[in-house]
Amino acid sequence: MSGVNISVYQNASAIRSVEQGQDITAHNIATSSVAGYKKTDASYESIRVAKLPKETLTDFLRGTPAQFPYIDGKITFRQGEMRQTSNDHDLTIEGEGFFEMETPEGDNMYTRDGQFHVNSEGVLVNSRGNVLQGENGRIQLIPSLGKFTVNKEGGVFQGNTLTGRIRVMNFEDPQKLRRVEGGFMAGGQEPQQIEEPKLLQGFLENSNVNPLREMVNMISLSRIHEANNKMIQNYDQLFGKAISILGQTS
Repeated sequence: MSGVNISVYQNASAIRSVEQGQDITAHNIATSSVAGYKKTDASYESIRVAKLPKETLTDFLRGTPAQFPYIDGKITFRQGEMRQTSNDHDLTIEGEGFFEMETPEGDNMYTRDGQFHVNSEGVLVNSRGNVLQGENGRIQLIPSLGKFTVNKEGGVFQGNTLTGRIRVMNFEDPQKLRRVEGGFMAGGQEPQQIEEPKLLQGFLENSNVNPLREMVNMISLSRIHEANNKMIQNYDQLFGKAISILGQTS
């Protein structure tokens, strides 16, 4: 019966992994309309954790090899589709890199969401109140100079006056970035400024989530969850029959 016991543990582990996958997929779907959002891809692998001991004392030391499924989630930084908004406050990065933002708490955050507006202090901020950073700090606009334009290199102009230059940052290993609400934290890495960024004004980068594909994935995960539940129910019935038969022979 040791093989059956292991199978129950494996099915239970699979159910837990599937539920984690469902959480990841649900979050991808929920954030599919957020500009610049980067999806998390869930991959399933197996790991040999140890040997489970057999139930007979004579075979206890030999044990039974056991492998269990687990989930590995990685963020994919593939660029999303760019769409034109014709809103001067919308910016997008073509290629690699992140906008550097300063949170109200004074921390640096990095994001691909280029949906900005000018606050009451004449500073470019996003919907969370995080301040867009330039080479000399925040991008401070001068109201008397009128509208602003941003060139491909990140230069912010009001008329012929250069009022700032947007910093576009990148990391040696983006997978080490720590996802937080609204973007990413550096995760112990030192950001490096991209010397020749490619910025587009009046465009936004869509999320790289394909909602239809994520819905199909959710259906597949639900079926896997159901199948593993059914397997555990079958094992439970098998245990019940075994106990009933052994009880009669005694």
